[in-house]
Amino acid sequence: GLPNFIPTASSVIIRTNHSLSNNNVSLKNQINGYTPNGATGVCGSIRDARAILEKQSNSSRKKFIIVMTDGIANVQCSLADEYLTTGCIPRTCPDNSFCAGGGCLQSQCGDWVSYRASNDSIQDACRAYNTTNATVYSIGFGPVSTCDISNQTLKGVANCGKGAFYSSGNATELANIYNTIAQQILSASFTEQTISATFALN
Repeated sequence: GLPNFIPTASSVIIRTNHSLSNNNVSLKNQINGYTPNGATGVCGSIRDARAILEKQSNSSRKKFIIVMTDGIANVQCSLADEYLTTGCIPRTCPDNSFCAGGGCLQSQCGDWVSYRASNDSIQDACRAYNTTNATVYSIGFGPVSTCDISNQTLKGVANCGKGAFYSSGNATELANIYNTIAQQILSASFTEQTISATFALN
């Protein structure tokens, strides 16, 4: 059956974030404080990450966004305000959406999904790459391997963000995926520093 989440009215998604930091204790405490709320706002999360990078980073730094989700996006983002990170959960199909820009929820992969929310997520990954030069990686967990819309969303996010897509339902494999991404980030940062140093010597 489908989850108890009843998508018949718009919802404001409350999300928290953490400033850029290398304080592992603070970051882990933030993550341990998260609780699921029954909706998946991928585009809003990417927007939030982009806004943090715009405010707290600078053009000399390499930037990366890592999105981990089941990929079943059901929260649509504002088309008019690219910095609005709260979203709208539309009505189920075939009812007409009350969300600006249309869209509706469909039952797929044991959950509710919105094709508009999926597309919003992909477009926000493009925007993050184009405006901050942030490479966007996506990691799928849960039903990703058997869910077409989830695969489509997360592959689209990674393609638009010039990153890579990974998926697994196994906790050990997820840890290995994060290690792989960390190595790629370190390698990219080292290459960037080497190129900069070479140009500085010339």
